[in-house]
Amino acid sequence: MRVNLVNVNLYQRDAVGKTLLAQLRYFRRHGHAVKVYVTAEPNVDDAGLRDLVCVTDPEKLLADRESDFWKADLHVIHYPVYYSLLENLYLLKQSRVVLDFHNVTPPELWDQDPAVVSELALSRTAIKHILPFADLIAVHSPYSMEDLVAHGADPSKLRLMPYAVDLARFAPRPKSALLMRKHGIDNRPVMLFVGRIAPNKRVDLLVDALVLVCKRLPGAVLLIVGDHVGHPSFRSQAQQCLSMADRLGVRDGVIFVGQVPDDALPSYFNLADVYVSASLHEGFGIPLIEAMASGVPVVASDATAHPWVVGDAGLLVRAGDADACRDERHRDERRFVQYLRFSRNSVNSVVYSCFVRSRKRRTRGVFQVSYAR
Repeated sequence: MRVNLVNVNLYQRDAVGKTLLAQLRYFRRHGHAVKVYVTAEPNVDDAGLRDLVCVTDPEKLLADRESDFWKADLHVIHYPVYYSLLENLYLLKQSRVVLDFHNVTPPELWDQDPAVVSELALSRTAIKHILPFADLIAVHSPYSMEDLVAHGADPSKLRLMPYAVDLARFAPRPKSALLMRKHGIDNRPVMLFVGRIAPNKRVDLLVDALVLVCKRLPGAVLLIVGDHVGHPSFRSQAQQCLSMADRLGVRDGVIFVGQVPDDALPSYFNLADVYVSASLHEGFGIPLIEAMASGVPVVASDATAHPWVVGDAGLLVRAGDADACRDERHRDERRFVQYLRFSRNSVNSVVYSCFVRSRKRRTRGVFQVSYAR
């Protein structure tokens, strides 16, 4: 079977990139011919996988209707935002199309950059126009499923396929003395957040929570791992958090680590005494599961997909409530059961199991999820 994976970009460290790479490896492992089509240069360390990526645009694809893009039996179209390659969807007459929906942040939650607000508004509006071209639609949480139904999706086309955590990488381990020295945290209590410093993540509320935590646990720190410089909005949010920390007297406890290599990320989870997220919008929230797998208590806002992902394995607090983020009790057994639901062992050894039976004479594919090996 010939499979094309399509997305706006391919960044190996973000959730969409990791999902796409997992699909790429999965299809190759099962003997299928796979290519990736994106609009920008990929950020992938593996040269062998990078060679399978084609950087293109709609005009180039239309200029060569004999290219491999048009000969595929299956197109997996990723949708984190609207992008130009989606303009060719209506021409995919011979291929079956699976839409992998990664959720789109509502523009009102990103109020600082007019260009991003415009892009998000377009991306939300375009959803209803993209849906009719999909034979099946993969979503990663019931929240995303409800979101698509509200945009007019046919519920019979939707398949719930959660992201997964690799239990070989994320597991309870001792804190790294090297990392503690590197960041000057010694044995201080650590609140951890992992993710982009985007406006909807509300990292400022975590700074507020740090003030409350320090009243009970003097010397506590907020360790923030993720991109805080790659976009003007990220830089603005980070600066606001630092100014706020200065004003509240906890500046030495707010540590922006930045992006870290993928193989170093598990060690940062092992540094944490509690994982915190005050995000107002998540289609899933992979770091929540990575924290659970690492044996770290979780405190998260009760917004969007968080309640389903966390279940009763962590503490859910009212979105926007910094005061509630200051405490969490260990819930070891429940946490174990919850992260196991999303482990790669239980989702057929890949981020999610995607089986598509491809026969040229069929008009519909069969998209199956298996929770057993």
